[in-house]
Amino acid sequence: MKINGNVYYMSTTSCKLVTGDLPYNGEVHTFTENGTTDGGPYVYNEWNSNGTIRKGVKFSVR
Repeated sequence: MKINGNVYYMSTTSCKLVTGDLPYNGEVHTFTENGTTDGGPYVYNEWNSNGTIRKGVKFSVR
């Protein structure tokens, strides 16, 4: 998830923020509570802190 230029990793099972070194698309990125330390992996959807989408497609909840 990319919010205001910072990339975060959320657990798909608990929806909690994940921190630490994680492999993603063949590269290891360091995720912190303030986003990645290396600029992060490519993320298609980018969000603003007010919940509006900056880039990408917002899917509706079913």
